Amino acid sequence: MNNSIIPINDVVLVLSDNVRAYKTGLIITNGATFEECQDADEKLNKIEGSVQWWRGDLLNFAEQKYGQMYSQFLDEDKRNYSTLRIQKWVASKFELLRRRNNLSWSHHYEVADLEPEEQDELLDRAEDEGWNRNKMRKQVRLFKQHKLIAANVEATRENERYSLMVGDFMDEMEQLDSESIAAIITDPPYEEKYIPLYEDLAKMAARVLKPGGSLIVMTGQYHLPQVLERMILYLDYQWTLAYLTPGGQSPQIWARKVNTFWKPVLWFVKGRYEGNWIGDVCTSPTNMNDKRFHEWGQSEEGMAELVERFTLPGDLILDPFCGGGTTGVVALQLGRRFIGIDEKEAAIEMTAARLCNIIKE
Repeated sequence: MNNSIIPINDVVLVLSDNVRAYKTGLIITNGATFEECQDADEKLNKIEGSVQWWRGDLLNFAEQKYGQMYSQFLDEDKRNYSTLRIQKWVASKFELLRRRNNLSWSHHYEVADLEPEEQDELLDRAEDEGWNRNKMRKQVRLFKQHKLIAANVEATRENERYSLMVGDFMDEMEQLDSESIAAIITDPPYEEKYIPLYEDLAKMAARVLKPGGSLIVMTGQYHLPQVLERMILYLDYQWTLAYLTPGGQSPQIWARKVNTFWKPVLWFVKGRYEGNWIGDVCTSPTNMNDKRFHEWGQSEEGMAELVERFTLPGDLILDPFCGGGTTGVVALQLGRRFIGIDEKEAAIEMTAARLCNIIKE
C-alpha cells in the first residue's frame, strides 16, 4: 500500500518501525524484516483476543466513574448494543488476575454465570485438558446439570402434579389409563432410523388420548412425508404449525441445499376437535434453543406457546420423549399436570430436579 496517500494522523497502531496499522489496512515498508512481520502477526493475534476484555473494562470503568454518562458508549448506531453489554458483563465477572492468558474470552464467557470457585475449577480443567470453546460449552452444561441434580437429590418422581417414568415409551404408555390424557406434546428424534417410532407413537396416542384430544409432534422436514404416512393410520390429521427458529440455531440441510428457519409441528386429533381456534405460527426466541438440560432441548418460551394453545389449566399433558423436561417445566408453570417418559435414567433425573424446583417456587 502506498503510504503517501494516507495522512500520518490516521495511524491506529504502530506495530514496528516499518509496520503501521490504519483503519483500513497495514502499511508495510520495504525495509520490514521477516522478524518484524512475525512480531506484527503475534501482536495482531494478541489484540484480536483482547478487544472484548478491553471494551468490557472500559465500559465498567466509565459506569463507575461517570454513572449513566457511560451509556454514550452504547450508541446503537455505532456498535452492536447487546455485544457491548455482554462484554461489559463478562469483564465484571473476572478481575484481571483471574483471567487466563491461555484461554480465550469465549472460554470465560461460557462460565461467567457460575460462582467464582466454579469458574476457576472449569477454567483450570480447560487449561489442563486443552478444551476448545465447544468442549467448554458441553462441560459447562454437564456441570450445571449435575449441580441441579445434586441440589435436588431427594427430588421425587411422582406427586399430585406430575409423574415420571423410565423405560421404552411403548411399554410405559401401556400402563396409562385409556382416554386419560388431554394432550401429548413431544419432540421425538428426527433421524431416518426413528421413522417407525412415529407410527408407534400415533398408535399408542389413539388409546390414551381423550376424545377430541391432540397429539402435537415436533419433527424435521427431511422425512416429513414418511412420518405423515405412518401417523395418519391411527389419528386424524388436523394441521401443521410452523415453529420458527430464527438466528444461529437454524440448521443447514446440506443434502437439500436448504437453510431452514422453522420446524413442522404436526397436529393430530382423536376424533373431532372441539377446542379454541389455533394460530399456526409459534416462535422460539432468537438463538434460544436451550441445550442446558438435553442435547435436543427446546426453549421454554417456545414450548410454552404450544402448551398454552392446546391445553387448559388442570389438563394432563404427556411427553413420552421428555429429555431434559422442558415440556414438564412449562406445564407446571402454566397450571397443568404432567407425565414424562424417557428411556434414559439421566434424563428423568434431570427432569425430576427441574420439576422439584418448580414445586418449591
